[in-house]
Formats: sequence, C-alpha cells, structure tokens
Amino acid sequence: MTNTHSAVPILEAPGNGLPPAEAFISRHLLFPTLTTFLSAEKAIQLLISNGKESLNLAKPLAEEKLTQKILINRFRGIEDSSRHWSVLMTISHLLITGEGVASNTEQLARGEKVDRVVRIE
Repeated sequence: MTNTHSAVPILEAPGNGLPPAEAFISRHLLFPTLTTFLSAEKAIQLLISNGKESLNLAKPLAEEKLTQKILINRFRGIEDSSRHWSVLMTISHLLITGEGVASNTEQLARGEKVDRVVRIE
C-alpha cells in the first residue's frame, strides 16, 4: 500500500540499516542459502533482469510521476529511510547498488576478498 500524503514523513536516518533480527536473518540464513543454489553468473543475470524490468515499468510514466516521492509501507528487507523515494531515486539506487553487488559477486566467485562495501546513505 502507498500513502501519498504531502507531509514529509519522519523516518530513520539513512544508513541505520535493517532491524537487527532482519539483518541477522539476511546475513546468516538468507544469503548463505542463496549462494548454495545460485551461481555468481545467475545472480548477476538476475540483477540485470530485475533492472531491465524496473526500467520497462518506469518508461511510460510522465516526468512528474518519475520524480514524485511516494511513502510506502515498510516491508521486510527495506530500510525505513528508503520508504519515501521517487521512481528515479529508486532506479538510481538500483544502478549504484547493482554495480557494487555485481562487482563483489565476481570477486567472491574468483575466491578473492571483497574490497568494497556497498552502502548508500
């Protein structure tokens, strides 16, 4: 559900991360399980596919819709500070984090130590 009220919402500061329980589950259960079943190549293909789908959904939108911030209800896996963004802000975030995640995935697949933390604050 979305909320389009014009008042600026009070959200947690960027960089606060997920609630501790969600962060723990993601780091110690979800991601290790995914890496068991998902190759680095498949993970990168999935990132690219999701990015293309996001762009296709955004293409028909008018400029005012692309730049209008919308407050969405929080769901598991999203930081509180990321709930009041526009479509263009979201796509920008996906491009930046997607590049970092793809780079880290390639390094890990080669058995290298990851030299970059993907953070958007």
